[in-house]
Amino acid sequence: MFRYGLAPVLVILLAATLHFGQTPIKKARVPVVAKDKKHAAKSDKKDPTARELLRCLEEKIEVKPYQSGMTLKEVLKKFTETFAAKGKELPLFVDTQAFLEENPDAPDVYDTLVKFLPVPRRMTFERALRVTLSKIRTDNAAFLVRRGCIEITTLGEQRRAGFCKSGSWRTLRRGPWPKL
Repeated sequence: MFRYGLAPVLVILLAATLHFGQTPIKKARVPVVAKDKKHAAKSDKKDPTARELLRCLEEKIEVKPYQSGMTLKEVLKKFTETFAAKGKELPLFVDTQAFLEENPDAPDVYDTLVKFLPVPRRMTFERALRVTLSKIRTDNAAFLVRRGCIEITTLGEQRRAGFCKSGSWRTLRRGPWPKL
């Protein structure tokens, strides 16, 4: 039946798989700032998915721009600008109401002073976000990855949202880890 054996058939199948099985390369979305409502409707794009945001958390960033003392608001803005320079959208949302409800006497969350140490020079964005949240004086900062944004909130609000029953996944606490 096959005059030359199975080798030519396998070569053809491999070539077809390589040719038709390739996925197109996705272009990174650049955030567009609309001038007015008319242009805003035209420039509306989908929010980043949770998977895209989780990939952003795994990316390495340089720590040097964050070593000078700045407020939480400035650090979050700089995070967003860093990812915009890479062509990625990074929406960050701070649930200030949750912080006020749990700690009414605490100072404004945005006024928290954040300063990174010089070592390490590079770290994942997740680690940088954890270091940033560790500076919040209420000691109950956490973040949630939701479709469309990374939400910075309190541990209590995170548990109410059902993201973490035990309080240990993608949360931040000061002090030693609990013994197992």
